[in-house]
Order: sequence, then structure tokens, then C-alpha cells
Amino acid sequence: MGLQQYADVHLEKMHYLEVDEVFIPTKMHIGAPSIPVVSEGDIVKKGDLIAKIPDTALGANIHASIDGQIIRITEEQVHIKKVMS
Repeated sequence: MGLQQYADVHLEKMHYLEVDEVFIPTKMHIGAPSIPVVSEGDIVKKGDLIAKIPDTALGANIHASIDGQIIRITEEQVHIKKVMS
């Protein structure tokens, strides 16, 4: 599979990246696209379920990667923007 070249790779540094908005695809896998379970305007927390596997299909549940508000939902993605307080 060509993975042997990475067997001895070691990270020297890790960086934390904080973003104000994310665009999360509803299809990030080989299966069927996930179905959003949130609505525009909803407030979500990191880890909340935002899209689920369709009944009788193979796929993956999708969760929010940041705390924020659902700005827009399309067939292809869910847009979440951090709420500034």
C-alpha cells in the first residue's frame, strides 16, 4: 500500500488551529451522503451530531467540529460559524 515510507516519520511540533467557521461535507466517505439533522439557525456544540446515516444505507454519522451556529445547509455541506459573545 505504500505506507512503509512513513513508518519512521515523527512529528517535531504540533500546532493548534482555531477557526471561526467550518464547512463540513455531508459525504466524507465511500457510502451514501449523510442527512442533516440540524436546521439553519441551530446552536451546536463541538461533537454534536449534525448529519446521520440514511436508513438502510452505508455511511458515517457526522459531528460538529466547533461550537457555533448553523449558518447554511446544502446537499453537499453544513456551514457552522462560531458565535461571538
